Amino acid sequence: GTWNADIYEPFKEHMTGGDLRFDKARMSGLWSPELPMHKWLRASKMKTLLFAGVNTDQCLLGTLTDAYSWGWDCILLGDCAATMTGLGAKEVCDYNIATNMGFVTDSDIFCGAESVFKAKKAAKDPEQLATPPESAEWRPVDGLEDDGMSDDEFVDCTPDGVEMGGDKGKENKKMT
Repeated sequence: GTWNADIYEPFKEHMTGGDLRFDKARMSGLWSPELPMHKWLRASKMKTLLFAGVNTDQCLLGTLTDAYSWGWDCILLGDCAATMTGLGAKEVCDYNIATNMGFVTDSDIFCGAESVFKAKKAAKDPEQLATPPESAEWRPVDGLEDDGMSDDEFVDCTPDGVEMGGDKGKENKKMT
């Protein structure tokens, strides 16, 4: 990489020959459809993008905002993002992303959800995995809007658990 654009040193040991890398010269890596990363994502028909990185309130937010504006679904892995700005900048970004542009979760919850979805897909009877584990604790979630969606229409992974919107007249639930 070029000065100030090299891969963060601790990440280098985890890189493989199949990893893709796209240089950018602006705050966002997706501001133009002519950028190599933009072209590659469109050509590969990616629908959902995961975001992690340094300076959540700068390059990461700029790229995530443009990704959302161009129509991609965005998920920020909050425990894999940080900033040196201070002043609550990361928390404001997390809030704005979760409220307006996608989801914010952490890597453990995301990877756990991925393994559940893979297991459901592999199961002959996907409904057998639809029941939460006995250890799950269900409790009301304050502040979640109920727009008449059924339980399988709204799932939101957060660092505190998995939130699900319920039917009209029922409480929204959170599984921890």
